[in-house]
Amino acid sequence: MTKIVMTLMVRDEADIIAAMIEHHLAQGIDFIIATDNASTDGTREILQQYADAGVLEVNDDPRLEKQQAEVVTAMARRAAQKYQADWVINADADEFFFAANGGTVAEALGRMPANVQSFDAPVRNLMGLPLKAGSAACSHVWRDERTIEALNRVGLHAHPTQDCVHRASETVNVVQGNHATDLPLTEDVPADAALEVLHLPYRTWDRYRHRVEITAEAYRRSNRTPSPRHHGMRDARWLESGVLEPVFIARHPNANGGEGFVLDTRVKDELEQLRSGQAVLPKALSAALAAPVTMGNIDEGRNQFALIGPWLISEAEYKAQLEYRTQEFYELLQKDENTAAELATRTDQLDVARAQHAQIEAQLAAKTAEADALRSMMAELTSSRAVRTAASVFVTGYDGETYGRGLASLPRKAINRLRKAASSGRTPRSATVSTPAPTDATKDADPHPAESADLAATIERERERKDSYAVFQQLWQDPPSPVVLLGKPDRSATPLIMCLWNRRERIEEILQQLDEQVDAQTNARMSLRVIFWNNCAQDQEWYETRIRAFAPSGAVSSVEFVQSPRNIRGIGRFIAARHLANEGSTGAFLMLDDDEDITPTSLTTLLSAGGTRKLAGFWSWRVDPLDYWQRERAADGEKADYVATGGCVCDFELVRDDAFFNELPEPGLYIEDAWMSRFAGHKGWDLRAVDLPISFVLHETNQYNELVWDKVAFWKSLNDRYPLQDA
Repeated sequence: MTKIVMTLMVRDEADIIAAMIEHHLAQGIDFIIATDNASTDGTREILQQYADAGVLEVNDDPRLEKQQAEVVTAMARRAAQKYQADWVINADADEFFFAANGGTVAEALGRMPANVQSFDAPVRNLMGLPLKAGSAACSHVWRDERTIEALNRVGLHAHPTQDCVHRASETVNVVQGNHATDLPLTEDVPADAALEVLHLPYRTWDRYRHRVEITAEAYRRSNRTPSPRHHGMRDARWLESGVLEPVFIARHPNANGGEGFVLDTRVKDELEQLRSGQAVLPKALSAALAAPVTMGNIDEGRNQFALIGPWLISEAEYKAQLEYRTQEFYELLQKDENTAAELATRTDQLDVARAQHAQIEAQLAAKTAEADALRSMMAELTSSRAVRTAASVFVTGYDGETYGRGLASLPRKAINRLRKAASSGRTPRSATVSTPAPTDATKDADPHPAESADLAATIERERERKDSYAVFQQLWQDPPSPVVLLGKPDRSATPLIMCLWNRRERIEEILQQLDEQVDAQTNARMSLRVIFWNNCAQDQEWYETRIRAFAPSGAVSSVEFVQSPRNIRGIGRFIAARHLANEGSTGAFLMLDDDEDITPTSLTTLLSAGGTRKLAGFWSWRVDPLDYWQRERAADGEKADYVATGGCVCDFELVRDDAFFNELPEPGLYIEDAWMSRFAGHKGWDLRAVDLPISFVLHETNQYNELVWDKVAFWKSLNDRYPLQDA
């Protein structure tokens, strides 16, 4: 059975509120949530009578600040939270909802298709002769269907704005006037489910005058600026000028309706039937249906309006146009000033970028010259068999102070010794490997081909690292925009960033595991915005083809792809995150590696461990500041010194900090997890372990062995500038 809850925000509506409540209860409304807005005419007492009868909840909000949107939104959410409503109708005290094709409101909403979240109900004024006293609900029977031109002639711009009826939601937002919500709107609903509204704003002259007064007062108190054509404020100006009464009279039909009015007795007929014995509170309803008394000066008012009305309306329209044009002028002026300021800012930024570009080009040229000189020196050194023998000793060792294992990173003293050895043909004393004396058959042969190959590979690796570092410096300052391969990126979805390198055969399995992610507590599916950063250019087509072919049915809402112009290792994931931060993303983002298998609840568990200025991951350790391998695995929730990027949740604040990229040492390009941990820890971030069901696959493709000693040296090298928090 469909449950319907109505909300009301009212002030001084004692003449009609009982009739309105009785009508909607008879139409199948199950319950009413009302808020009284400082009524002084007995409205609050009538509401309390219905609350005592158990059909209504009454609240008080005495503020006079045009806070209708705030109050009605709270009541609409309460209808869902406390009363488990299926539908919510946000109404005014002078509105009467009907099923457009007959029957009750409840019957019509019961026929509404399940996919409809909200829909509009058209509103028409119900009018009669202008009243001095008594009930308009039992005397106004003419529905206003006049043309816009006819409405304009009596100071009205249009028919009333539609009301929005919506399904119950604990997060709904209702706009001022109850005319719309933030739920999806269905414009065309089935005729047998549609609703319409009859509106009685023009009841007695005293009541209307009071309403105009409190509307103007509320706008003054709220410091809000109504539209220049706002009918209530236009009427307020006429009231202050003493000419509103003839305007009020002129808006009404005559005794027989007149052109543009249609006879509609639905409100009168239903209320008379309810008064006969079916009302919840018969006495309250009878008081609301008091005999109408028409105004005694109707003819005089119409004649007066005929004389001054056209002039009043022309003057009001002229003032409205002038106010619109004035607003437009100042808006354009402000826009011009903003554009000029933005242009100045962008010009300054461009100058800075040009200077940075020139600096990077100079640095790149210097590095290139240094690399060329280094290659020349290496060629000279490796031409000697004795030097190659000594180099094999130095390259495979580690002196505890110098970072790196390549010959290019040996201490200068060692390089000088090798130069001397090259010129003398002797083996340095520290080279403990002995070589047999050359014979005629072997003196021209390389006695250590493996060592020479290792040395060449080391030199090439050092060169690639320097080139990659230069590319990184350019990319982080202007992150590339991802290409959307699947879906439509949604900022409300959780970002997940993954670097791709040499495990392309896993892409379908990775996508499937991501699509299976659900909430660990509710089993509701996640919403993931997946961003892949690919460091392997030769696999680009492979990845793009398979990603486009994937058909998500669960958590994956979109997939974006960035092809890096060069292999910049794991730091690429942070450049992708920087791009999202520049777009306005806030909160947390997740990181995984492409050699990790996850279960359906891994990511929600990981996300729940995040927070402001916080890093949390499943591969987390407490580490000795002097020796990376002197470490102990951190238990779930424990403080850590090191958090790996694979299986990690990170606050976007990290990548908003330029220092994270500016201060990155060259080794941090491929030991980015150590850099992230030490940088964040030094900034006072909270590093924690989180227990997750994640397992590693394809161990043979891991770069772990290549970086074993590099990590030791890099970790130790950070102690001076980025000491551990507790060290």
